[in-house]
Amino acid sequence: MIINNSLDQKANIKRYPLFDFYKQDLWDLTEHPQFNQLNENQKKFIANRKHIIDFTAMKKDVFANEIKYYCQHYIENMKRLITSFVTDVGGVNLTIKYINEQLKEVGSFIELEKEETLKSFSQFLISNGYKTHTETNNALTEDMEYRNYKTPTTYLRFFKNLHQFIHEQYKESSQSKDFFVKDKWDIRELPFKIQGFDPSRPRYSLSFEKIVQEKIREIAKKYTLERLKTKRYSTCVDDLKGINLLCEHLNEFHPDIQSVAQLNRAVIEDYLAFINLNSNLKPRTQSSRIGAVKTFFETCTLFGWDEAPKQTLLLSDDVKKKYKVLPRFYDDNVLTQINKNLEHLPVQIARMVFVLQNVGMRISELCNLKKDCLKQDTDKDFLLEYLQEKTQDWNRVPIKKDIAMAIQKAIKYSQEQYGDKVKYVFMQDAIRPISKDTFSYHLNQLVKKHDICDSNGNLVRIKSHHFRGTLATKYANLGMSPNVIRILLGQKSLGAIRHYIEILEETMTDAMQDLLNYQDQMIQNIGKKEAVIQVNEEDKAEIPLPNGRCAKPISSGKCTHANACYTCAMFKPDPKNIDLFKYQLSEAKSNVEMAKINGFERVLQVNEDLVEALEKIITSIEKRGA
Repeated sequence: MIINNSLDQKANIKRYPLFDFYKQDLWDLTEHPQFNQLNENQKKFIANRKHIIDFTAMKKDVFANEIKYYCQHYIENMKRLITSFVTDVGGVNLTIKYINEQLKEVGSFIELEKEETLKSFSQFLISNGYKTHTETNNALTEDMEYRNYKTPTTYLRFFKNLHQFIHEQYKESSQSKDFFVKDKWDIRELPFKIQGFDPSRPRYSLSFEKIVQEKIREIAKKYTLERLKTKRYSTCVDDLKGINLLCEHLNEFHPDIQSVAQLNRAVIEDYLAFINLNSNLKPRTQSSRIGAVKTFFETCTLFGWDEAPKQTLLLSDDVKKKYKVLPRFYDDNVLTQINKNLEHLPVQIARMVFVLQNVGMRISELCNLKKDCLKQDTDKDFLLEYLQEKTQDWNRVPIKKDIAMAIQKAIKYSQEQYGDKVKYVFMQDAIRPISKDTFSYHLNQLVKKHDICDSNGNLVRIKSHHFRGTLATKYANLGMSPNVIRILLGQKSLGAIRHYIEILEETMTDAMQDLLNYQDQMIQNIGKKEAVIQVNEEDKAEIPLPNGRCAKPISSGKCTHANACYTCAMFKPDPKNIDLFKYQLSEAKSNVEMAKINGFERVLQVNEDLVEALEKIITSIEKRGA
């Protein structure tokens, strides 16, 4: 029943080469060559788990060789720690038991058909008191609601991956390792280097399995191969999503079409109507999918391939123009709630949040931050150097000392956990950086568990890129030069950050008026040294505001606008913002102490007034609450 009769099994069974440790019939992971390279906590972890695998009871030599070879591949080729592999020991031992008891007439995994074999192994697990799946409900939907889903247990997952791996080895042998004939490509096997691969989201596979039309599948492979040579990997992945969606539509509504050459404008208009009216895709994604298909058609025609379209199928007007999207950012209340609960996050995730809030880099750039990222200038001030994922250019920005300290601690933590040879600041294991998915998972779980809401009372859905928008908006509010914002965010042109400026144009004009007046006075008095307001150390101090800090020079006069509402009889503080008031109060008190130490009289006066006003506000809120 589970024999794969399509194979000439006996002729294709082979033995795989093994290293010394893996040749043994009794494995003790505490004697593995990698064990001595682990730290004490990792050694204890292995010693306290089942770490012995006994192949001496194995009745089939070929099966034993296949299992050993897969385990060797997992540890040596995939560069995984044995701390990760030790969780599969139970799966290995159960697989050995299953083969001995259930597969007496079979000699190799290549003789076993996939679906029937998995059913048989699942039944074996159940009859021996083991689960095949575990049910969890910790995944959050876009609406921040928990959903249930099932995942295979380690026993079933190991067996499934082992079976698939051995069959892939057979396919590689029978197909002379020609990746092109496969319907699923591993980009690591391609004969050239891929551009723009993101280690923080390790997706190595490109699958053409959803393209059921054979002729379209073949031309899609040719197209993808050419694109991979010149375009970023993420672009090629999006290309394939567009082609897959078209083919799914054709298979459902136009099953007679098996080639791109058969397409006509009427069929394409039907597809456009489906995309625009019936799909659940957002406008930007709709535009991306249609644009990918248009490029596919045009490239096929350009190369003159036989299966290329015979006419123009998609027009420029069919691809929706890019929508102008307003910047997304988190207000101060949301940030306060997040920061207040950072202690509930894994320590490395909390550090990532801190860096992201203060530097404004993209999440992929943060995940892929190398451990040599910290630099110092001639004044010993810290600079952060990182590779920008989008432009593939290096960016170097000044950072505060506490950010540098957080990064240094993160590097030390990663080295303590995974050894001195780690490559990234934030490591998920010895090889891989913490992924974007892992970061988002922990942040959204924090929101759900601690009820972090926006101003409308809705749970916040964390999007890592919104931290970048938040910092850009803050810079704009502070009256910072657009060109400086561009440099700090690592943008190539001013156009890329213009929308951050436009949305706050009116706010910025008001906020910058005193500064503009001050600058006008400086310009008018050029050459009149006695008339120029002298900048001193006190001017470097900043006044805390509820949504940022005031950088107006103290020597230009006291600002009559900053925090003015706090002393106004008509001001009604919102009790929901009490944490924000307390945070601003702590900052103001710190500034008071700083001003006393340095003799900054004007800074002292401004902050003492602010402390007095905030204490009254907080007291009134707490009394009402009582």
